[in-house]
Amino acid sequence: MNDILVCATSAPTAFVVQLNGEVDLSSVLDTGERLLAACRRLPPPHSVVLDLSAITFFSVAGLRAVRAFAAVMAGREIDVVIVAPRDGLAYRLLTRLTPQEAAASFPSVSAALSN
Repeated sequence: MNDILVCATSAPTAFVVQLNGEVDLSSVLDTGERLLAACRRLPPPHSVVLDLSAITFFSVAGLRAVRAFAAVMAGREIDVVIVAPRDGLAYRLLTRLTPQEAAASFPSVSAALSN
């Protein structure tokens, strides 16, 4: 099993969650649980910036986990904004499979927070 690290910090305008490591079929359940646990106590309305810049591997299963997380948060009236640097693995997968999501992503946390 691959280790995935979820780091969460508060910023003035959003809650920032960074994924570090490999998000693939073997880590996807753990990743989803850790994302939800990190955001469990957020009150709506709120925003989460999901930073994928430190991902070292990102599979289609990882993309499904991110979408599932975003759907759960949307049900709680919490917006999820994705950070996927243009030269990163997550952005390449997003552009191939979901160009609309890639276009809506931000290249950095600072860009997402300033939006």
